[in-house]
Amino acid sequence: MREPGIGRVLVASLHQAISEILPTRLGFYETFLHAEGLRGGTIGVAPLLAVLSFLRQEGEDYDRITTRAGVYAAE
Repeated sequence: MREPGIGRVLVASLHQAISEILPTRLGFYETFLHAEGLRGGTIGVAPLLAVLSFLRQEGEDYDRITTRAGVYAAE
């Protein structure tokens, strides 16, 4: 059974927000949000949840990143 994927817009928005707010940590997060998955729309639920979990450890940047990603996705 194939793992459900997450929409490209959500993942791309999250990636963009991380790159703007935590550019020095982007390499770490790209371990989960890799380019092939972004292009192919194959990022699964587990990698997304891992990114969100690690972002929570970033303190107030978590709120800034998730808010900005939500704005990008809505636009």
